[in-house]
Amino acid sequence: MRITLALVALVALVGLGRADTPDMLRMFPVALTGGTISRAAQSYDPKTVYEYMDGGADPYLRFDFQCIYTADYKLADKLVVVEVYDMGSSAEAYGIFSTNPRGEPVRVGQGARFEGPMLRAWQDRFFIKIATDEDTKAFRGFATEMTRHFVDEIGARGPLPDMMVSLPEELHSRQVCYLHTDADLNYAYYVSTDNVLQLAKGKTDVVFAEGGLGGKPLKVAVIRYRTAADRTKALASFAKTIFSRKAVSQKDGTRLEEMRKGQFTGLRPFAGPKGEPMLALCFEAKTGALCRQALATLAKSRDTAGAN
Repeated sequence: MRITLALVALVALVGLGRADTPDMLRMFPVALTGGTISRAAQSYDPKTVYEYMDGGADPYLRFDFQCIYTADYKLADKLVVVEVYDMGSSAEAYGIFSTNPRGEPVRVGQGARFEGPMLRAWQDRFFIKIATDEDTKAFRGFATEMTRHFVDEIGARGPLPDMMVSLPEELHSRQVCYLHTDADLNYAYYVSTDNVLQLAKGKTDVVFAEGGLGGKPLKVAVIRYRTAADRTKALASFAKTIFSRKAVSQKDGTRLEEMRKGQFTGLRPFAGPKGEPMLALCFEAKTGALCRQALATLAKSRDTAGAN
């Protein structure tokens, strides 16, 4: 067998109240691929998570964080920390995974990357992080097998965020991030120290992507607001803070400006498939025409911004 367990990992189907809820604490093996547990698995919820990670919880709390399950392992003379986060939904698990697109892809789970001595992965509503202080072959083998173990036990595959359909194939999007707040957007692409787009957990859903159109690179974002009033505030705030008097406005709501030579920024309000107030943004387009084309591609033929 690939994994030798002294403590059998189970998905408890009886006595947990929910047949689809894995008993995560029981999933941590005592021994696996040269590593031995040195601190028994523990769990922390949103009320107690700061006891575990002090100020490091904020990035997870910006998503729908439910609980973290964690244990320490000894691998040779190295400490390896294994963490499994229940993010509430597969969209949120993908979100926290996607906010750091750096690293070397690994074929395990629905997505995984090594970045030095750390492996980050997601599967269904769970985000997995395994880290130590030195990138070694032994660590990579242990981390890969531990992640595969949790992926196998979780079993289910979850869907991507529904917002991903806002990125048409024509844009050839890559390194797509899903997020909710200005802190995470600024990490993906710096916009402003102020929250000019009025982003907030529970109020906005955002996809940001680097891509291209017609072979020309650019960066785009689509924001879904809960209310038209929030989008209106964002439009006014962005125009006041980012744009100057040189910005050009069009009847369809498009507004754009050449921020520096050969780099156009633009935005356009439109309605989502269910009439939701949406906002398309384009950054670093080489020409105004390319910027307008990207915004029109994002809005597609659903544009009914005037109704919102």
